[in-house]
Parts: sequence; C-alpha cells; structure tokens
Amino acid sequence: MLEVAAVTFATRPVVARALSPWGHVLLPIVLIGLGALILVEGVAFGL
Repeated sequence: MLEVAAVTFATRPVVARALSPWGHVLLPIVLIGLGALILVEGVAFGL
C-alpha cells in the first residue's frame, strides 16, 4: 500500500521535477535514516 502511494506521488510531473535535482542527495539520507531506525528499533546494540 505504501509503495503504491509512493510511486503515485513520485510520478506526478510537479513532484518529479522538484525531486529530480535532489534525488542523489535525498536517497542516501533516507536510506541511512531507515537503517539507523531499524538498528535502534531492533535493539541491535542493546540501546
């Protein structure tokens, strides 16, 4: 469900034009944040 919403949102021309110059910056930030969230929520380090 979330994937459908993301694809629908990202394929809108206005949104695609706005994200296009920043995609190479935003993707690593989102992936690092997601990885950190998974590690913390999964209690990987006993935090």
